[in-house]
Amino acid sequence: MSTTTTSPLASAVIAAAAARAGVGSTADDTPCTCTDATIEGPRGQPLNLRLYGSRKRQESLPLVLHFHAGAFVSGSLESGSAVARVLAEAGAIVVSVDYPLAPQQPFPDGVEAGYAALEWVYRHRYKLGGPGTGVWLAGEEAGGNLAAAVAPVSRGP
Repeated sequence: MSTTTTSPLASAVIAAAAARAGVGSTADDTPCTCTDATIEGPRGQPLNLRLYGSRKRQESLPLVLHFHAGAFVSGSLESGSAVARVLAEAGAIVVSVDYPLAPQQPFPDGVEAGYAALEWVYRHRYKLGGPGTGVWLAGEEAGGNLAAAVAPVSRGP
């Protein structure tokens, strides 16, 4: 896994939000769990995802596709886990995407990977989020830019 440096302000905001939400533990103080998955990305390349949250049968929860921070050149599923866990603790099912990083895989690879992840999430939305669930895009820093870029691509021509 790659390592990431986050600005002191972003780190403080994420840490404060995680502390308020009790992220990292449940009511009985057991660690929160997540599930890793690999799907087919653009050009047949593997694309890693991490799923957070759970729902009861017949329950519908918001489904969020999350893109981590890292200025397009760093970051990973691990570095984005604090924000993804906060979203899950707030009541969403979260799918974090480990998009390709520059300069090894420059633009538009990250957008294409994000769109592939969005297609997968949309196809599996009822299984993941429940009946009638909506799909949302979220991200911080560079991840916010990718979320904003993937949204209009999903609308088509």
